[in-house]
Amino acid sequence: MGSELVLTRGVRLELAELVAALGECHGDVTECAVRLDVDSQRLRAIVRRRPELAAECEEAKEQLVDAAEAVVAGALRSSDSRLKDAAARFVIEKLGQNRT
Repeated sequence: MGSELVLTRGVRLELAELVAALGECHGDVTECAVRLDVDSQRLRAIVRRRPELAAECEEAKEQLVDAAEAVVAGALRSSDSRLKDAAARFVIEKLGQNRT
């Protein structure tokens, strides 16, 4: 990637560093701004202008959802009936609502 971005007067980052930070924050721009000590509105504007940053945010969020789905799937296979029941209820309420 190799290009430097100026986030604020005192904060400069390589594009690759910002992509990594967004990934570590699961695409949460506000959390990333806090970590980088920059204004979240400024960072959000930069993300909107750079397709590769917007794509990283979306991919990080997709990975977070994948991880959450894996947890629910594990709970469905659990030997703990309370955990299994809670997971089944969640799946039915969230995913099964459109079934006829």
